[in-house]
Amino acid sequence: MREISVSRITDAVERLCIEANTHLPDDVKRAIEACRACEDGEIAKGVLDNIIENFDIADNENVPICQDTGMACVFLEIGQDVHFVGGDLTDAINEGVRRGYTNGYLRKSVVKDPVRRGNTGDNTPAMIYTEIVPGDKVKITVGPKGFGSENMSMIRSNALKQCRQKYVNYYKLNGRMINTSVYVDKFIKKLKLLGIPLTRYLQLSGQMMFFFILSTGISIFLQLSFGKTLFDMVPYYLISILGLYLYFSVMSFTNLEEKKKLLKINLVDYLDNHLCPRLETELSALDELRQKETMGKAVSDRTKDPGIVNFSQQQELEALLEELLYES
Repeated sequence: MREISVSRITDAVERLCIEANTHLPDDVKRAIEACRACEDGEIAKGVLDNIIENFDIADNENVPICQDTGMACVFLEIGQDVHFVGGDLTDAINEGVRRGYTNGYLRKSVVKDPVRRGNTGDNTPAMIYTEIVPGDKVKITVGPKGFGSENMSMIRSNALKQCRQKYVNYYKLNGRMINTSVYVDKFIKKLKLLGIPLTRYLQLSGQMMFFFILSTGISIFLQLSFGKTLFDMVPYYLISILGLYLYFSVMSFTNLEEKKKLLKINLVDYLDNHLCPRLETELSALDELRQKETMGKAVSDRTKDPGIVNFSQQQELEALLEELLYES
């Protein structure tokens, strides 16, 4: 019976979590490069070139291949003559995942509960699969399972879909977007909540605060005019303070200005750094394809249309004309 300390399992899982997210297997690289070599489409070539460049950078700089570093799936083939010592095997594996995703600066995506949510903060627990095999060795395979659906979900807002589509249409019509920041500002100004523009909420909140202060002042003045004591005016002070407290509480909770700034930053980043380069690549590839088709059609027309005379035919006609003129 061979004894293996679970601390060795922890160290191995930590190392494999980092390697699996930063280094693509050689057979997968060769398959992608083979596809690139036999690809004819210009857009597909560009996509495959980006993928190849991406895993080359990940290899050289030891950074994740993708921002989606997945949920750790750990497969163990455990020899039947192996006995683990020094702790619980499941705890050791999860500790390895915890260290790997922390020390490798990998995105942590696992949630505590599928309904109540809540990120665990260390990408545990892992999905663990064990198989008992003959022998006294342990084989560990770590495969990060894509977890982007937990973080990079689809856009459900019709307003954001319209923002993206209008941007795409404008870019394709004009060949560029002159000022993305101004475009986003105009889009945010049109946003509504319960049918009311967001800017109107800020105006209403200020008006409500002014109303509370004004009404309290008028009430106190009227009470003094009728000879009331300061004790009789305490409720009006309390109403005024309550109104101010409510105003600042709502403003701090909603914080519309900060949310607008954050929305603008994210939209400008997405449009300028993600969508715009894709559109630029797509349009340039389509232009190249059209040019090739036009050139190919022109060459085909020269060879097929007898009304189109190439250079060698023109020389022959000129020689024949000279000959006829000479004979006449």
